[in-house]
Amino acid sequence: MYVFRRETFARRRTGLVAVVATAAMLTMAGPVAARQPAAPAKPAADRQASPPSAPRPLPLSAKRSAAPAEQAGTRIVGGAPVNFGEFPYFVALLGTSGGELRCGGSLLSTTQVLTAAHCVTGLAPADLQAVIGGTTLAGADLGVNRKIGSITVDPAFDPATLRHDVAVLTLANPITRADTRVQWLRLAQGNELGLVDPDDTATVIGHGSATPDGPNSPDLRKVVVPIQSDTTMADPTRYGTAFDPATMVGAGPLAGGQGFCRGDDGGPLVLAATPQDVQLGAVSFANGCAQPDLPGVYGELYQGDVAAFVNARVPRPANDGFAGATVLPGNAGATTGTNENATLDPGETGAEADVWYTWTPSESGTAQVTVNQHGFDSEVAVLTGSSVTGLTTVAANDDANGTLQSEVEFAAVAGTTYRIRVDGFSFDYGPFTIGYGVNRPANDDFASATNLAGETAVAGIVFTTGATGQAGEPSPVNGAANASVWYSWTAPASGTGRFIAVGTYDTTLAVYTGSTLAGLTQVGANDDANGTRQSLLTVPVTAGVTYRVQVGGFAGARGITEAQVAVNPEANDLFSTAQAISGTAGTVFGSNLRAIGEPGEPEFNGGAHSSVWYRWTAPVSGTFRVTTAGSSFNTVLAVTRGATLPGLTVILVNDNDGSGGEQSALDFAAVAGTTYQFLVKGVSTGNRGSIQLNWRQV
Repeated sequence: MYVFRRETFARRRTGLVAVVATAAMLTMAGPVAARQPAAPAKPAADRQASPPSAPRPLPLSAKRSAAPAEQAGTRIVGGAPVNFGEFPYFVALLGTSGGELRCGGSLLSTTQVLTAAHCVTGLAPADLQAVIGGTTLAGADLGVNRKIGSITVDPAFDPATLRHDVAVLTLANPITRADTRVQWLRLAQGNELGLVDPDDTATVIGHGSATPDGPNSPDLRKVVVPIQSDTTMADPTRYGTAFDPATMVGAGPLAGGQGFCRGDDGGPLVLAATPQDVQLGAVSFANGCAQPDLPGVYGELYQGDVAAFVNARVPRPANDGFAGATVLPGNAGATTGTNENATLDPGETGAEADVWYTWTPSESGTAQVTVNQHGFDSEVAVLTGSSVTGLTTVAANDDANGTLQSEVEFAAVAGTTYRIRVDGFSFDYGPFTIGYGVNRPANDDFASATNLAGETAVAGIVFTTGATGQAGEPSPVNGAANASVWYSWTAPASGTGRFIAVGTYDTTLAVYTGSTLAGLTQVGANDDANGTRQSLLTVPVTAGVTYRVQVGGFAGARGITEAQVAVNPEANDLFSTAQAISGTAGTVFGSNLRAIGEPGEPEFNGGAHSSVWYRWTAPVSGTFRVTTAGSSFNTVLAVTRGATLPGLTVILVNDNDGSGGEQSALDFAAVAGTTYQFLVKGVSTGNRGSIQLNWRQV
């Protein structure tokens, strides 16, 4: 920041105080040429690595504490240093070639920095670097360094009058969760909480010098200054017509002695702790440094066109504010969201970077809301009320199921609108999935999994329309943890375990070991088996080990589902491994004791279950009879044709052969050279035993 004489600008003012008799001493950034170093040097490299593609969760022990309390102090001019973490959004803009201080600024998002337009006019992004969250320009506490990717100056900026004196810089690499010392802030929203009136106080921050000709301060300093009315600032004895009430705001004591000076241009003027700092202005110019009767002039950022320009370039979540809450439809569902760059509403407490949802269930019952599938430390709260300052908490949670994710249960009342707030603990942030449901299935939660027992087991039909995910629930397939139900099965023998999930919707299937959600180890996962939207998984299992089976819905799909499991199923349990038979006549022996169904299998007599397959190519054309005479249980027999399960044509199906027994028989016209499949299963899932399959030409 430079102090220089500007006679043309001074002559536009009338009645200036005697201390500027020959020319105005204007505190602002000087011409670009005056700030260029004599010889360029190699640009400074970023000290921070590029952000990882997916954030890793922090352990519970790594939760960050709140920022220290503000240190007492009243001046930049003559100065009082700030505490570590007190202004985590402050940005020092340095030259890349010499590292000299150019201006101040403020971080408005993980990618945007706000400064004064006159600080960057004529500069290229490569000329600047941003140091964010530091409290010194020399020493250990240097802050986070980022290069500048682009510069956008308010197109209405007038360098002659300094109207619209703001610019938004985009960082070449965003701030990440690893930069724990850094936080963004937002612009104030009008006369926020009645705190932006004349004589209300605000804080200005910077590394500027204490005198117009002195060196910059290596330590970050602050000063509390009173806001002045537009009338006071535009008084002919002060700034007159040089002060534009539509784009400028004034702050500083009329007695002088407190304010910004050389090096502070572009720095933030903020309302501190409301409950979080919000920005009112950006340092623009002053007549001298904290001179009596000459308060500082700032670009006005809490209202008007300048604020609109800045806000339009900062990427906030669509549901950042209470009034813009995302509506969650129906009685159950899931959707993705993020609280990156989120802020608080005026007067809001109990959060730091939150986004909002509303949900009005049409049914009463036990409801669950979860925030999961993320790598940051989330918090969730369910509240009622019509305004952000008049809310009543129904349920709230941080760190559910031994994880950093969140989950609440509460008694929902039909027709009640619930306000759901998703926040990050200690300003943590990132993308997440929010799930919700009322009147959930009995086995919706991991802890209430349905127990499956035996060498084969078929679970009863479950309606997953009200199912939810849980905090910490794994999601190996898209949506697996959005509308899931759980089963538990202890393998009675070692060998091959086979699991299926079939239903009226696009199912997903995953199998784990472990006793808690946070401690699960994935054994395998599947989506879309046999060219269908159903799931099948075959994995090794060990006798005595308990396996946790998760049945979900792809992309959160819901409907009616059934799960089955078997250990060491017959070799011809699957259509693809059908037992080959041949000849015009013959008999083979087998069983379906450990057989289950599979996705795409023809469903008759109770659905796909307990089936085994045989493959036969007709040696001649003619009528052939196929029977299960000699089998030990009540069989169903089918003859099919086709190369894949979804494309099978069922030719004939028979339950009882008409002889009074429980076996099956059918006659069909075979064509020489055509391959047919014979399916044998029980009338119900419990009908199992030895199989005798007979065929001959008649």
